[in-house]
Order: sequence, then C-alpha cells, then structure tokens
Amino acid sequence: MVIDATFDYPSQRSGLQFPAEPMLLDTCLLQHLKFVMDLAEGEWITQEAADEILRRYPSALGPELIALGNVATVLERNGPPWVVSEISLIEFGRVQGLKGESLRRWWFEWAYYADSCSDGGWYPVLDMASLLLQRGPVVAEGQQALPVEATRWPLAPECVPTLGPFLNAGDRALIRVAQRAGIPMILTTDLKSFWRHRRALYPLGIEVWRPTDLWMTLCHEQAVEVARWRAFSTRS
Repeated sequence: MVIDATFDYPSQRSGLQFPAEPMLLDTCLLQHLKFVMDLAEGEWITQEAADEILRRYPSALGPELIALGNVATVLERNGPPWVVSEISLIEFGRVQGLKGESLRRWWFEWAYYADSCSDGGWYPVLDMASLLLQRGPVVAEGQQALPVEATRWPLAPECVPTLGPFLNAGDRALIRVAQRAGIPMILTTDLKSFWRHRRALYPLGIEVWRPTDLWMTLCHEQAVEVARWRAFSTRS
C-alpha cells in the first residue's frame, strides 16, 4: 500500500489495510456527519452536493466532509463500526434552540445504534456502559429545569487532567473514554487541533483519523478486491 506523507498511522504502517475497530466519533465529526447525511439523503455525494459543501466550507474542511459522506454511504451497507460517547451529548447540550435539540436527537440515534451493535455481539469485549459518563438525571427537552447553575462536570478543567498538547477539555475527555473502553481509533473533522496532534496519542495505542484518509483506505481495499476477483476469474 502506498502511504502518503501524512498517512502515518501505526496501524497502516504495521500492514493492516483497514483501521482497527470500533471507531469513536468525536463531537465535531458527529455534527458534520448529520450535515452531510442530510444533504446527501442516504445517497452518494453528488456533484451538486459536493459543490454545496465546498461553497459552505471552502477550506480544508470541505474535502473532509465530502469524504465523510462517501465513507458513510459505503459503510452503511454493512453497518459502520462507529460508537459515540456521552462527552458529545454533553457538548451538544451547550447548543441552544432547535439546532441543539436536533443534535441531541442525532446523538441518541447513534447511541442506540452502537448499543444494539454491542448487544448483537459485534464488539463482545466492549462494555458500552464504559463509554457513557453517568451525569445524574437528564432533563427532557422542553422540561423546566431548576434555576441553578448548570454543572460543569465532567468537562470542567479540574475534572479533565491535562494531556500533552490537547488544550480542549472535550478532546481530553474523549481520549480518556477511548483509553478506558479500549477503543483504538477516533474519527474527527477537527484538523486544526485534534488531528494535528494525533502523534501524541500513538504511544497510548490510539489513532486519530480524518475522513479523507479513511476514504482513501476504503478505495484501496476496493481496488484490491477487484484485482483479486479479476485474478480469480482469469485462473478459472
């Protein structure tokens, strides 16, 4: 496999064609996943949809979102190996109004999906409860909460110890979740900080991937399978 200069993930350099599973989605990616899936409506990313993405996100993020949409379409056939952490639900709790409600419903959809995968034996060694930080009673959407200051736990700085170059408390909390649950990979669209500092996590056995690299890996696997099928057909 030809590896790009930035394609330096240990799992790839050790010879694995596909990154280890399951993959933990970070909050940025989970929010962007909703955007691209709503835009594509369950189909491939069309040229029109790609142009809309690049119009709204003209920087490096645009190609990542297009790749994310394509990855979601391919993996949807057999069910993507994706799990979520309550850290993302906590962060979505800061988003107000209808957008916040929509994002929280989106999180619960993926949480239920991941839980069903665990119950179905996909990841028998993964305790889904270890991915969820119990925060006490959750106030339902629209329900009047008590007029008290919202708790900062578990994303308060004093509750999330420093970790190398990762300054964002949500990122550090997500890394701790991955460590505790034994999850080897985090998928992110946060290129400026989370993915940028990915090498700091290699000694911990955790890789932070971006969608474009995952999409390139899937395309490579597909090409290998086609080559094998053609070789088999020729021998037959």
